[in-house]
Amino acid sequence: MRLGDDMKQAYYVIAIFIISFLVFTSIVFADGIKGLHKIYNTPIPCEIRRNFDSYIYTQKAYPDAKLAIVDGEKFKDIYDNKFLVIGLQDNSFGGLWVTILVEDKKLRVFRLWLYDIDDNEFDLRSITELSGQLNEEGIRQLTSVNYSRFWI
Repeated sequence: MRLGDDMKQAYYVIAIFIISFLVFTSIVFADGIKGLHKIYNTPIPCEIRRNFDSYIYTQKAYPDAKLAIVDGEKFKDIYDNKFLVIGLQDNSFGGLWVTILVEDKKLRVFRLWLYDIDDNEFDLRSITELSGQLNEEGIRQLTSVNYSRFWI
C-alpha cells in the first residue's frame, strides 16, 4: 500500500506544477503587462501586503503569538520580501486563490487563499508553496524593468 501513497503524492506534485505553470503562463505571458494591469487594478496586491505587514508587526510585538494562517509559520521568511501577483481565481469556499511570485534567493511561487471579509478587504487564510521552477526566459521577463512597478 506504500507505493500507492507515493504515487498519489507524485501525481499531486505534478498536478500542482502543471496548474501553476498554466496559471503563470496564461496570466503573465499571454496578456503581458495588460494582464497585470487588470490584477493591479484590484485591491488584492495591497491586501496581500497589508496581511504580510500585519504578520510582521504581530511577530515583533508578540513573538509568541500564533498565526491564524494555515501554514503561515512555515513561510515567515517571505513576508518581508517583494512579490508579484500573477494570477487570481475564485475559490469555491469563498474568496480567491491568488498565485504570487516572491523575490527571494530565487523566485518562489506561492498560492494564497484570501477570504473577503468586507468591501475590498481580505484576510489571508492559507499559504502554500507550489513546486517547480520558472524557466530562465520567464525569470528574465518578470525581473525586467517593464515589470518592476508591479513588485511590491
